[in-house]
Amino acid sequence: MTKEELNERRIQFYEHPVTNAVSHKEVSVADVFCLITSPQYRDITMKLRSITDEKERKAFKARNFDFVTFSGLFSYRKDECMTRHSSLMSLDLDHVGARLKELKAALVNDPYFETELLFTSPSGDGLKWIVEINLDDCDHRTWFRAIQNYMRQVYNVEVDEKCINESRTCFIPFDIDVYVNPLICEY
Repeated sequence: MTKEELNERRIQFYEHPVTNAVSHKEVSVADVFCLITSPQYRDITMKLRSITDEKERKAFKARNFDFVTFSGLFSYRKDECMTRHSSLMSLDLDHVGARLKELKAALVNDPYFETELLFTSPSGDGLKWIVEINLDDCDHRTWFRAIQNYMRQVYNVEVDEKCINESRTCFIPFDIDVYVNPLICEY
């Protein structure tokens, strides 16, 4: 992939709370990598992981975490308001628990999907897997169904059904062990 192609992969960044549906800031995957590894999100990530009540955790995350839409750019955060697709898909693998490290290593080395970014979810017990998709082959939703089935068959793990939406949000946590495709950091 060329530098120009990587720079065309723009995604939308939104400041918290999650109810924010308008953003005027575009970022790259490299920018998100830098945010995830910076101390900026460390304290709120640790605070979230210390909350034991599930309802309180969900509300805290919605109020305090900035987020992105990895699948592209939007005039308003709704699927029908997409202005440009990034050829990326964000997949949520929730509650993988003890399998987290094993699954992360397997996904980085997956023979069929190019991992662009892979990090531990804000809750600490799931993964966010960002992969490249080729929209010349099929549309976003068809890709989602294919990857969802692949994950069930190959890894025995469920992908959050909400990832079918192009406007799916992805909260930005702190994760010093995030994987980023080496080509992204090359530029």
